[in-house]
Order: sequence, then C-alpha cells, then structure tokens
Amino acid sequence: MPCTRDGSPSVELTGALLDRIDAANATLNAFLTVDREGALARARAADARIAARNRVAADRHPDWRTRM
Repeated sequence: MPCTRDGSPSVELTGALLDRIDAANATLNAFLTVDREGALARARAADARIAARNRVAADRHPDWRTRM
C-alpha cells in the first residue's frame, strides 16, 4: 500500500519504511505484527511538534526587513 506525499517529512519517511516492510516481509518474515496506523500517528505527532517549534522560533525572531 503506497503512501501519498502530504508534505509531512516524518509521515513520508515512515510511510516509505512501512512500504519497504510490506514488500520485504513476505520473503524475510522478520515482523510478527506491524502497527501501521500507530506508526503513522506517531509520525504525524512528530511533525506537529516540529511545526509548533518552528512557529515559536519565527515569533521570537521576526523578519527585521519589515522593520526598516
């Protein structure tokens, strides 16, 4: 099941890795269970934390060109 690109780096990376697990696990049989939804939920949460941190950083460091 391929993942779609939604602009979220953590979600994209997690989706790509889950796709590789799906493709290789039939041969390797390395995973008993794969919590795809849980992994994607944690990736979305990580992207949300990164976005929140970036918003705070932007608020603390305004663009000085607009003040000139």
